[in-house]
Amino acid sequence: MTTLIIMIFVVGYLCIVMESVTKVSKSAIALFVGVACWAVYMIGHSELSSEEVFLPHGLRPVKPFFF
Repeated sequence: MTTLIIMIFVVGYLCIVMESVTKVSKSAIALFVGVACWAVYMIGHSELSSEEVFLPHGLRPVKPFFF
């Protein structure tokens, strides 16, 4: 799983570097890479709920808005 996330990141980084060749916005590529890495991480840890992932990282005050 970690290898796949690193591969997605590296391919995304290369696409950002070659923006003039791919003709795709850097922000669109970065957003796609972030979502793809997060999806792979969550699929790999399917036993975790989103609460268990978010709340230990300081999102306790906004819990009522998300959950």
